[in-house]
Amino acid sequence: MYLVYLRDAGGAIVGSVEHLSRREDAERSFARLVNDTSYDGFALRAVLVEDRQPIAVHRFDRPEDRAQSWRDRLDQIPFSSLH
Repeated sequence: MYLVYLRDAGGAIVGSVEHLSRREDAERSFARLVNDTSYDGFALRAVLVEDRQPIAVHRFDRPEDRAQSWRDRLDQIPFSSLH
């Protein structure tokens, strides 16, 4: 099971949470959020969860060259080999 959602700096979920069963769908959903530049500069995070564990968090309030930026590195998300 995968979850994809936005949260604010305080940890509150912003909008809805997507519940996805297929890895491919979760990748597409997370990529759509990460690549949405309208969030840039805001204290928001895109979160990708696999089996109840966050595996990628993209911060929109940090430069793209930082560790918590997934733009241009989506192929490096550490998905479990079990899926």
